[in-house]
Amino acid sequence: MKEKKLNALYALMQASFYIGFSGAMIYSTMFLRENRFSVSESGALLAVAYLAGIGIQQIAAYIGDHSRTISLKAVTLAHTLGAVVFLLPIVFLTLPKWALGICFLGSTAFIVAAQSILNALGMAYVQGGRRVNFGLGRGIGSFGFAGSSVLLGLLFEHRSVQLLALIMMLSGLLSSLFVLLLPRVPERRREECPPVPLRRFFSEYPVFLFFVVGVTLLFTTHSLLNTYMLYVVESVGGSSTQLGLVVAFAGFVELIPMVIYSLLQKRATDRWWLGLSMIAFTVKVIFLYFAQNVGMIFLSQGFQMLAFGLLTPSSTYYAAQVVREQDLIRGQAMILFAIILGGVFGNLTGGPLIDGIGIRNTLLIGIGISFVGTVISVRGLRQRNAQ
Repeated sequence: MKEKKLNALYALMQASFYIGFSGAMIYSTMFLRENRFSVSESGALLAVAYLAGIGIQQIAAYIGDHSRTISLKAVTLAHTLGAVVFLLPIVFLTLPKWALGICFLGSTAFIVAAQSILNALGMAYVQGGRRVNFGLGRGIGSFGFAGSSVLLGLLFEHRSVQLLALIMMLSGLLSSLFVLLLPRVPERRREECPPVPLRRFFSEYPVFLFFVVGVTLLFTTHSLLNTYMLYVVESVGGSSTQLGLVVAFAGFVELIPMVIYSLLQKRATDRWWLGLSMIAFTVKVIFLYFAQNVGMIFLSQGFQMLAFGLLTPSSTYYAAQVVREQDLIRGQAMILFAIILGGVFGNLTGGPLIDGIGIRNTLLIGIGISFVGTVISVRGLRQRNAQ
């Protein structure tokens, strides 16, 4: 398969996946509220989904790094179709509240876990000698995220949010199709040294320890904002349409550094860009805290360009550099482990905090958590593996 077609298929896979991902991350609280879940119940359900995602992710990383018979494409396909399987009953059956909650939890868990596998798939092609532009492909994914955020916001302004499950299911089917169309992943050399067991990963790669702790704290606040952004927008008089526009704006600006990341790599190291993104996450929350209208929320979301926009490509390349080839998938999974664990804490604490002290005081607490996360993660980036 020619490189141009490979890059197109990889980008389309990312874009179609992130359509469903935007629905799961941005409109899940609206969907659950429509189905009689309280704020705290929604937060707890999503937190459990994130925990389940961690379990799925670690199992997938073990299989991807160790198995000689199960391909990375097959592991990726298991994630995208796994979400579809859990969404089918929601779409085609009338479920009681508890069953709907379990099915939505399962689909969200597979969607959350799939991110690291999609990234690892791109890096596997790169390390196998294929000229895959990972930054562009992931940037197209953000374009899909941003565009669908706008369209879903407009749709749910006039139609029932119950359509969310159908949209997520179609997204999973489409991304699965593109996974199937991708060529075989180049073989990696496994015989030189076996992958590091999970229990020894941080002792083998000590740079990851501080970094993972710091990113977990950063994404505690970041995930809280993503899940409960509806309440932030409503607190300044906004609507679901404006929620979609706010999220889409963040998605569009984060696309810029992803697309041009190959040029940014010529200006500074991946480690430097990753440190800048850690700082930008906290600056973004500070601006959001002082927002008094939707326009100021847009201003805070502009920092998404330096925050998540730099994080995705720089962390992917960084992980590929500091771990050996046989630990590639585990390295990618560890970064997503930190992101998902932050999501668990953000969803568990966000609902009760908003119910108890309001969205503004919750944002203030989020600033403190994010600041500590920035300090710890930057410290981790300054360390080197002990070889």
